[in-house]
Amino acid sequence: MQAIQNAITYGIFPVTFGSAFAIAIISLQQGVMPEILPAAIVLRVAGIVAIVERVNPYVREWNESKNDTKMDLLHMIVSMVLLKKGLETIFITVLFSAAIRVSDFLGFSLWPAQWPLLPQLPAAMLLVGFMEYWFIRSTHLAAIH
Repeated sequence: MQAIQNAITYGIFPVTFGSAFAIAIISLQQGVMPEILPAAIVLRVAGIVAIVERVNPYVREWNESKNDTKMDLLHMIVSMVLLKKGLETIFITVLFSAAIRVSDFLGFSLWPAQWPLLPQLPAAMLLVGFMEYWFIRSTHLAAIH
């Protein structure tokens, strides 16, 4: 049983990343507007994470119902969507603004815009994942201190 739990724990990132990548490619091939892709990807990943959290929680007791579903949903909407996405948007905007200034200063683009779209997609997903990881780490560190 422990081997299965370890496989889930260590396999969740490749599965969610692969799912997000597959959704993006299939959606682009079927003519879905690129503007709605992030929402589709977030919904898919949120669904996968919700299922995995039920099957393999970090702490088993966290899955016990305390009749607080409404409060949990409200907390999720405020903290994980409104606040997180707002702060994340500001964080990413500041980073991209800095990258544009550095590109202008150096005289060349930091992004491989000359690449075909297919290789740019996983590069963008890895870059956003990297930035989200460090954004989340920084909020946890700020909460500790």
